[in-house]
Amino acid sequence: MEPLFSLSTFSEILPIWSHQLWPGRTSPIESVSCIKSNSEIDISIMSYSPVFAKITSENRILAVSSIHQTSFSEFRLRGNWVSEQHRGQGYGKSVINQLMAAIPFKTGDCVWTMARLHNIDFYKKIGFREDYRTEKFEFGPHYVMKRILS
Repeated sequence: MEPLFSLSTFSEILPIWSHQLWPGRTSPIESVSCIKSNSEIDISIMSYSPVFAKITSENRILAVSSIHQTSFSEFRLRGNWVSEQHRGQGYGKSVINQLMAAIPFKTGDCVWTMARLHNIDFYKKIGFREDYRTEKFEFGPHYVMKRILS
């Protein structure tokens, strides 16, 4: 069966985030993160609605991702995960690209993410550039990486 992209929900993605992506996380996992691209906290971000996506095959989730706005022209790509047995097969790139295609971006909008050190090259391959390194958050250090849309 051909893998299928579809939009998803927080309740469907949450078990993957809590058991696979962020096991042992001490802070609560919310549908939206209050972190801005400059690493400051802004609770007004909670007013934005997230969009969740997945790739499935034979009723198994192979990859997930989410995106939500963090300011007027910035969107955070968050919670990107691919099952271990399916890594390196293009599912991460596919779920991110298809999720981004579902968002009505404007020219000049910025999509950013907090990449773990071992994932920097992956994000570079899909058009993100390193902005700065931060060690302020769990599972860090991270590199904030950005992609300006044209």
